[in-house]
Amino acid sequence: MAKQETHRPGSLKQSNKAHKTGRHRSKSAINSEAKGKQNVIKTSLKHSSKKGLNKQARKNLLIQIRKKKREEVVAQKRNIGSAHSAPVLICIIPLQYDIDIQDVISNINNVHENAHITSSPCGLVTHIGIPHLKQRFSVFAPPKDNIFATLDAVKVATTVVFVTSATKEKEIIDDWGKEVIVSCLAQGLPATIVAVHDIQKLHIKKRQEYKQSVQRAITKWLPEEKVLELDTAADCLNMLRRAGSQKQRSVFYRNIRPHLLAEELAFECDGVRIVFKYY
Repeated sequence: MAKQETHRPGSLKQSNKAHKTGRHRSKSAINSEAKGKQNVIKTSLKHSSKKGLNKQARKNLLIQIRKKKREEVVAQKRNIGSAHSAPVLICIIPLQYDIDIQDVISNINNVHENAHITSSPCGLVTHIGIPHLKQRFSVFAPPKDNIFATLDAVKVATTVVFVTSATKEKEIIDDWGKEVIVSCLAQGLPATIVAVHDIQKLHIKKRQEYKQSVQRAITKWLPEEKVLELDTAADCLNMLRRAGSQKQRSVFYRNIRPHLLAEELAFECDGVRIVFKYY
C-alpha cells in the first residue's frame, strides 16, 4: 500500500478565529494581542463635565436645572404687565363688520372703581392700571376696513381679543371676520381670547345656546379657546385677568424683528435733514 501524504496548507490559506468558550485572559495577553492599538472614545463637551459624577450627583444636577428653568418661566409670567415691564397690549378685533368697538372699549374702561385709566394724546390707546391685580393694560382697536392696519396691530399686540355681537344672530362671523382671522392665522397669532358682546340683550334661556354656537363657529380656527362674555364690569375684569395670566404664545418673526406701537408721532423737516420722532 502506497504511503499517503499529509496536506500542507499554503500561505494563502484562511485562518479562522478560534472560538474561545469563556476562557479568562490576562491583561498582558490582551495587550499583546492589541499590539498598542486603542479604541477612540468620542466624548462631547456637554457630557465631559458629568463624567466624574455618580448617579446621585447626576440626579441632583437634573433637579437643579429643572428648578432653574421653572423659576425663569414663573418670573417671566409674573413680570407680564408689572411695574417693571411694558403693559399688556390688548388688541380688540371685531368678527362682524358693524360691531361698535368703542362701546366695547367703554365697557372695559368701567372695569373697576379703583382702576387708573388714562388715554393717549391721539386717543387711540387706553391705559388701564388695576391695583389689586398689580398689572397694567393698554387697550386699542385698529381701524375698520383696513386689513393691513389690523395685521400691523396684531404684530405688536400681546393678546388679541376677537369680539362677536349677540345682536347679529344671522351670522356669527361674517365675511370681514373670516378674512381677518384667516389673515391673522397666516401671519402668526399671539395669545388670543374670544368674547361675546351684548349677550345680556338676549333672553336668559338663549344665552348659553348662543355661546355654544359661537364656540362651534370659532373652533374651526381656534379649537382651544373658550368664549367669554364682555358686557358687565365683572366680565371685563375676568377678561383682563385672563389676558394677564394666560400662557403667552411665541411668534418667531416677532422675536427676531420686534415691533412697537407709537402713541405720538412727530415729523420735522428743515430742508437739510428729516427728523422722525415717536413716543
